[in-house]
Amino acid sequence: MQSVLSHIKRFLQSNGAVVFLFASTLIVNIGNYGLNVALARWLGPVGFSEANIIAIIAMLFSFVGMGLQLMTTRFVSEYNAENNSTESLSFLKFVKSASIKIGLIVTVVLLIISTVIASYLNFESSVPLMIIFIGIVPYFLMSIHRGYHQGVQDFKKLAFTYMVEMIVRLVLTISLLIFFIDYNISSEIVALGFLASFVITFLQSNVKSEIKLALTPEVKSRILKVIALISFYELSQILINNSDVILVKHYFDNENSGLYASIALIGRAVFFATWIVVTILFPKVIDKEKRGEPHQHLFFNSLVIVFIIDIVFVAICYLLDDFIIGVAFGKAYLSVSSLLWQYTLSTSLFALANVFVYYFMSLQKYLPVYISIVAGILQIIFISLFNEGSLESVIRIQLLFMSLLLVSMIIYYKIQQSSRPVKVELLKTFSQL
Repeated sequence: MQSVLSHIKRFLQSNGAVVFLFASTLIVNIGNYGLNVALARWLGPVGFSEANIIAIIAMLFSFVGMGLQLMTTRFVSEYNAENNSTESLSFLKFVKSASIKIGLIVTVVLLIISTVIASYLNFESSVPLMIIFIGIVPYFLMSIHRGYHQGVQDFKKLAFTYMVEMIVRLVLTISLLIFFIDYNISSEIVALGFLASFVITFLQSNVKSEIKLALTPEVKSRILKVIALISFYELSQILINNSDVILVKHYFDNENSGLYASIALIGRAVFFATWIVVTILFPKVIDKEKRGEPHQHLFFNSLVIVFIIDIVFVAICYLLDDFIIGVAFGKAYLSVSSLLWQYTLSTSLFALANVFVYYFMSLQKYLPVYISIVAGILQIIFISLFNEGSLESVIRIQLLFMSLLLVSMIIYYKIQQSSRPVKVELLKTFSQL
């Protein structure tokens, strides 16, 4: 027993930052899900339908932001492996400047067409959309700062940015809803909560990045190439993770779209629970590849962790579907509880495929990215054409394409892998990460 305790102590001492990131991510997910569950109960299926779309739009930002974050992580990890902080900060300044320009253009375009988007999504007003669109630039900059912290493997600072974002959104949204309880502006309040969290977290996460030297045209060209490739994958995540909720909001009435949003909210928990694994995997594989060190064990360990988390989530959702939906959202949502485990299984398959894609992206192999995009596009087409007017058919279409996506990743890995056997050491999983 004493040897076990001493092993745990040594692990915590050598991996304290990673443990802190795991714990913080758990707290952040609990806070975000707690707020969403409170909104679902407070607003009911119809009101939650619109508020959830605001959250989905913010999630779309997060996937684009994740592209910037991963791109920043890649370059900063490489500079960090070479102990080249000067070029790292020069790179950071260049990327932030470019993101501000692009972000402003995107913001203006979205503000102009906000009424069209509101009409497509059956919104009563375009004001909530306009509020959330204003947060694009600070969100992009915040994501770049996160990528820097991730690249230098400062996981404590990275975790703190997520904590700040969650706390600001939670406190402000709940406070405003209570204060303006008699006004029909819940969607505007949800949007304001997101906007404030983006701005404050951006300011809190700021990294000083004065230019020390000019980046060469070759480096700038490589930056743009990496941005394009990672953006392609983040596009596939947007298509796979969010298109279903948006399409349901368009093709179904507010009652059904609100019900579907409830199971999507719970079912997606498995994706966010496993996201931290690839967050740690990505910079570590880049670092080891740059140093010429073996890294395949990191991939296997990550895959095992994600698989175990997936199995646990799916089993719980299958056995306790009525209980989970009833406790989380109330009796008004129980009619879709039987679909919960199926949605969770679909998300679990995607989470497993995600490990393959991130691993190969860290090795600069991008075919899995294009496979993911094709899967996302086909999923949208099939949901649009063959939804049959039922929520169950929407989920079954997702199950089909996520199964095909995972099988494609396994086949690609088999083609790429070397003949050398790799042993998976489960006891060293967390210490290796």
